[in-house]
Amino acid sequence: MIAKNRIVKYLIFLPSALILLTALLGNRSGAQRFGSYYFAVVISLVVILGLELRLLRRTTRNLADLLWLLLPFLYLVGIFGTVAATSTGIGLFFAIFASYLFYFYHNHFPSPIPLYIEQTFTLYGAFLLSVFLWSLNFVFTPPWWVVSLLMFAGFFPLFLQAFYKMARSAGEAGFDALVAALLMVEISWAVLFWPVHFFTAAVVSFGAFYLLYLISMQYFKNRLNRRKIYFQVSLISIVVLITLMSSSWQPIK
Repeated sequence: MIAKNRIVKYLIFLPSALILLTALLGNRSGAQRFGSYYFAVVISLVVILGLELRLLRRTTRNLADLLWLLLPFLYLVGIFGTVAATSTGIGLFFAIFASYLFYFYHNHFPSPIPLYIEQTFTLYGAFLLSVFLWSLNFVFTPPWWVVSLLMFAGFFPLFLQAFYKMARSAGEAGFDALVAALLMVEISWAVLFWPVHFFTAAVVSFGAFYLLYLISMQYFKNRLNRRKIYFQVSLISIVVLITLMSSSWQPIK
């Protein structure tokens, strides 16, 4: 029994350790890093999501409860994609904080997860996902409709699992997530015309997600009022304005 408890205790640290080790592979210089990095990403995803699924099966009551796996999956996609897209050092910085935050989330998974941990984990995951998705546009320059599809594919499941956790039924959460994801697509389509770095575009998209996520949460809990709306909108407006003013705009060709 003591040995089993020790194994369980060490398994709590395994996801965070895998995130850090994988990020270290991604921060190696040279083209040889990509093969080993992508292989490590696949292994990390399989192992970590397998652990989350094992924990989730203890409390799963219906198939809709499997939506709880979406957030860890999108979080990992965001951090591993960000590490691959950013320069050495910056990606590792994001990964260190990501592994630290994942430890607390995994320690409470699947429930009950303290609200402040759930919100922080969701918001940081959305930021990482935004950086990753906009980096794809920066590196590969796909058509606008491909970028729109990527944004929808990334943010629809993120909103879906978030709304489902807000005591919404699966059908209601799906409809609400569809509307929110389409709003994200519209905003992303507009940002495509801005000649800014992908990190700046990611901050703008994250700001939109932040507002939709927090305002929706307050609305579903019947706690939304004008003062909270004004505060959140003002806060994000300041962040986006500072980001745009400090960003190096590219000349339009």
